[in-house]
Amino acid sequence: MHIWSSSHQQQSYPNQSQSVPPRVHAQQPSDTPTTITFRFSGSKGSILSSVVTDPWGQSVFSATSTKKETIISNGARQVIATVDWDHSKPKMYYHGISCRVKDFVPYDKKSQCRTINHSGQQFDWTEASKDTLLLISKSSPDYPLAVCRSHHGTVEIEISQSALQSNLLEPILLSAFFMHSGKSLGDGPSEGLDPGVMGGIIGAQAGTFYG
Repeated sequence: MHIWSSSHQQQSYPNQSQSVPPRVHAQQPSDTPTTITFRFSGSKGSILSSVVTDPWGQSVFSATSTKKETIISNGARQVIATVDWDHSKPKMYYHGISCRVKDFVPYDKKSQCRTINHSGQQFDWTEASKDTLLLISKSSPDYPLAVCRSHHGTVEIEISQSALQSNLLEPILLSAFFMHSGKSLGDGPSEGLDPGVMGGIIGAQAGTFYG
């Protein structure tokens, strides 16, 4: 299985001098998958109130939290989700759908990992190391669609061009938020980072981050 190195990551990015993000459907000259890294910038080691930016400094996702509630918006400042933590099994209102977070972000006991279900396909978050998770497609298990790294309270996610083209940006960022929220998701240990391998299941509604 190939895990992107830092040098590969930088070589794979589009020209970062661009003032706006590239269109994700544009043809890439490289014969290796292009990746883009998105970073959560929170405070005091928490991402409960944070902004996610791309390599060009543009905000694509934000979360604003109180003790009982989190409001999540996209890059166009449109609210896409509201999370009510004030329950033993937290509730969420996402793209017009009300559900429990534990049902929205279930843990797959058979594969012992959390998953993203998107457009009829399942993707698994698997643990590469203590601080690194890989998002794997069952159809192409040897190449990760995304790599999520956490270090000293910071979170960054490297996402492949193919994942962006499949409208997986929002599901990946939302699942990362839940994985690193430190909140009980209602189906296991008290931390969102439960049983060692983490992820999220986000339905087919991808949404648009660049407004």
